[in-house]
Amino acid sequence: MSLRNIQVDEDFFLKHPWDVYTANDHTYLLVVCCKYTSKGKRVMLTKDDYHWKQQGPPVVKKNSDYTLKYFTYKKRKGKQIDIAKHHDGCTYFMEECTVDSVKGYVLVKLHKRTVTHDKQVKGKPAN
Repeated sequence: MSLRNIQVDEDFFLKHPWDVYTANDHTYLLVVCCKYTSKGKRVMLTKDDYHWKQQGPPVVKKNSDYTLKYFTYKKRKGKQIDIAKHHDGCTYFMEECTVDSVKGYVLVKLHKRTVTHDKQVKGKPAN
């Protein structure tokens, strides 16, 4: 991936993924700022009771200083009617890469799946 395709978004975790990524936008790699509570816990809640939910344990790459995490964008428990459908009929996924030597920022790669007739189409990068 070329470096010219990476953008910085200081407010990524305050938006829905469909607000970040538009049909005309070809960038799906972002450097984003992480927000923390006063107790040091990471804030993953976004707008309208949605949040990024981590899927499985983080993957620490051997002989390197970075960690991969995988997230799904969901409505908070007790608030959702249909887990797979959002405003545009898609499910959003995020791969997040953290580097030990860089604090407060992460590299994010967005993906989305289109839901058709209750079956999901294979995920592709949101480009």
